[in-house]
Amino acid sequence: MGVNGGSKQIDLEQFGYNLANFNIPDERGWVAKNETITANEAASLETALPLEKFLAHCTEQGCKMALSNDPGRYICNFTYFLSLAQTKARPNHHIMVKLIVTGFGKFGPVLINPTTKLATQLKDDPIVHTSFVLEVSAQGVRAALEPLWAEAKDDDETTVFVHLGVHDGTKTILLEQVGYNIANFRMPDEQGWVAQNEVIVADQPDSIRTHLPLETYHAALKAEGLQVELSTDPEDEQLHSIKTLLGLLSTLDDANTPVAAHP
Repeated sequence: MGVNGGSKQIDLEQFGYNLANFNIPDERGWVAKNETITANEAASLETALPLEKFLAHCTEQGCKMALSNDPGRYICNFTYFLSLAQTKARPNHHIMVKLIVTGFGKFGPVLINPTTKLATQLKDDPIVHTSFVLEVSAQGVRAALEPLWAEAKDDDETTVFVHLGVHDGTKTILLEQVGYNIANFRMPDEQGWVAQNEVIVADQPDSIRTHLPLETYHAALKAEGLQVELSTDPEDEQLHSIKTLLGLLSTLDDANTPVAAHP
């Protein structure tokens, strides 16, 4: 963050420029005059962040904000260009986390699933890459998510899968730490499958733990006053098995990081 004394709004800078041209000395006395910041680098670099989406979201919240392509040529631009050049040099230079959120549709007696509403509301969130509702069936989960898992394996960006499910026996949000490699349904899924103690993914361990720092998230959410707890038991029924399928298959590549949550 920097300061533009002539602006009455927040400016989101799209570009950094490979040029230092100071009107006044910096705090160590350097007065750059049309000097290249980084040799053998482009004249300008553009951020990979989706600033248009951030702008639209913040404007809806009443913020005075605009896109800008002129960060000046003083220390703000100097810092910005160096950061853009450094992250560009890394294999995952987009420095973005791709967030994919899923909810579930109806199943059994639950005709209106609250996670359907949550997933729908998150579709337009600027932080979320995509958010959609899954059919409560093993085949439906595979059909919807296998293309995304394949894409995540080949992507330089880290992909985080957040799977929202329902646990009507709790009054708190449960952050699931572990998925278990067993399908045991007490009633059919939405395509009629009734799994009985069946392995979900062959040649995988009995359980897999999420890579996400749920303890940190738990503490932060608690500090905000939310009723949230860590859990190692994502239910013993078909939704557990479906969510475990999501987690197990998502973690087959280190680039994919899943977490399940029960509201």
